[in-house]
Amino acid sequence: MKDAIEKLLLIAGCMAFFLVFSPFALDTLKLRVPALNCRGVVLGQGSLGQLCALRLRSDDLESRSYRRENFGQAWADTDHNGCDTRSDILRRDFLISEDGYDVAPVPSTRAEPTTLTPSACALPQGTIPDPYTLQDMTLDGTSSSSTIHIDHIVPLSAAWRHGAHAWSKEQRLIFANDPLNLLAVSNTANTEKGKQEADEWLPANEGYRCEYISRQIAVKYAWDLSVSAAEKRAMLEVLSTCHGSSLR
Repeated sequence: MKDAIEKLLLIAGCMAFFLVFSPFALDTLKLRVPALNCRGVVLGQGSLGQLCALRLRSDDLESRSYRRENFGQAWADTDHNGCDTRSDILRRDFLISEDGYDVAPVPSTRAEPTTLTPSACALPQGTIPDPYTLQDMTLDGTSSSSTIHIDHIVPLSAAWRHGAHAWSKEQRLIFANDPLNLLAVSNTANTEKGKQEADEWLPANEGYRCEYISRQIAVKYAWDLSVSAAEKRAMLEVLSTCHGSSLR
């Protein structure tokens, strides 16, 4: 009887060891970070406060009739600096410092127009990582590279559904060229993303997801765009993994 009890205790001990220390068990028992919510949040303050201040989208027939031409000429020189928007964003995102990759601050959409000379519109040559995938992107000094796209962080079709359908043509043109909503990325990442929203697509580079969602929220807040319930849940889930400046 004593031997049987000892054997049972040994078996139980082995099972306990497996449950506690096996990779499968560790993954299964891993504690999840609690999802954020909007209770007690100061609306408009930081990414979380801005997200909580966004309206929930109500669907209507007009919001479904999106066409790219509704947002005017692609890459129009809306800031009247003598350079088209694509060149402006390529120049901003491909600035190379002595220490390597260095992204300039995003210009304010309300900055006073500054006319640049033709030489000031010239593009640099260099290689930087695609923020969505970390794959190298190389710019050859021209704006015609088909391997580099300029992504609308909040897709134009999504903006249309979330409120832009009610804007004037002038407002939509300015939005389509707002530097806050534009980012140089690889053509493969931009094609994969397409018109998908945060509940449907996130960058493969997990280290950029906080910045990506924070930028989406900042754009929607600045332009008074709404958010779907599924999109809001996805954004809250990403923000729950962020720290510091992403939430302030």
